Amino acid sequence: MLEQCRHMSYSIGGDGDFEKLKSLFKSKQPRTLLAINIHPHYYDIKLSKRVLHNVLPRLTSLRALSLLGYKIKELPDDSFVKLKLLRFLDLSWTHIEKLPDSVCVLYNLQTLLLSHCVYLVEIPLQMEKLINLRHLDISHTSLLKMPIHPSKLKCLHVLVGAKFLLGGSSMEDLGELHNLYGSLSILELQNVVDRTEALKGNMKEKKHVDKLSLEWSGSSTADNSQTERAILDGLRPYTNIKELQITGYRGTKFSDWLADPSFLKLVELSLSNCKDCYSLPALGQLPSLRFLYIREMHGIKEVTEEFYGSLSSKKPFNCLENLIFEDMPEWKQWHVL
Repeated sequence: MLEQCRHMSYSIGGDGDFEKLKSLFKSKQPRTLLAINIHPHYYDIKLSKRVLHNVLPRLTSLRALSLLGYKIKELPDDSFVKLKLLRFLDLSWTHIEKLPDSVCVLYNLQTLLLSHCVYLVEIPLQMEKLINLRHLDISHTSLLKMPIHPSKLKCLHVLVGAKFLLGGSSMEDLGELHNLYGSLSILELQNVVDRTEALKGNMKEKKHVDKLSLEWSGSSTADNSQTERAILDGLRPYTNIKELQITGYRGTKFSDWLADPSFLKLVELSLSNCKDCYSLPALGQLPSLRFLYIREMHGIKEVTEEFYGSLSSKKPFNCLENLIFEDMPEWKQWHVL
């Protein structure tokens, strides 16, 4: 029966699934093979190496392959050499550390899903060879640094979980991308020299980004605090943002846009390691803010009434559920309403 199947899905098990899949040796080339995890919170199921080395390379007519949820740490170097017709590949929630170079021969690939590959640190340098790739999801891959310019993927329509490491990529590269969805991280912002360069990222046009992380690295202080604030001004996102994280900002004062009540959907805000800042913005004006985390703000000596915003308007922090201050050694006074 299985030998006649063109499209197959199966529930992954705890025995490596070789016995379940070995009959595909005799198959007349299935087009679809999808692993289904019926235990969505359990991602510790191993896949037999015999499946990876002996079964999958024989399925040369596959158009769609999902190995979602398997505890795969390593894929064979030649995994995809014979799977050149593949259009959909899902490796989400696996334990892979490196995507093999052979993925770059998948010229027909349109969708590549790597979400929640938390051990993934490296993807091939020749990813631009995926000339038909339209959807790339690298969300929740905190160890991965983007080694490619997404702008080189000419057919890319959707990029989820993008990371921009400035120095390798530029703000201008970021500005050319209008297909970003979900989370966006911009790293090494100390490499941005002024507001003009920051504006090249066209952050206000990223309408589908709802989680944004802005990160400055290194321990150096800024030459000009006003320039640093102007750079942050230029990084103002579209008002659709839901979660915002700012780490290592080098200015002495935050931009006014952080407290703009037009950010109606902003529910979570984290400010950390902004050691030169001596004041907090008027965050009490944010109408939907529920979670506020303020950490390692060594320049803060007091929290003033400014923190609450305009007292003539609505009750400050009207939706706040969780407020955390941590590692603020110079903080001495809090002006409570």
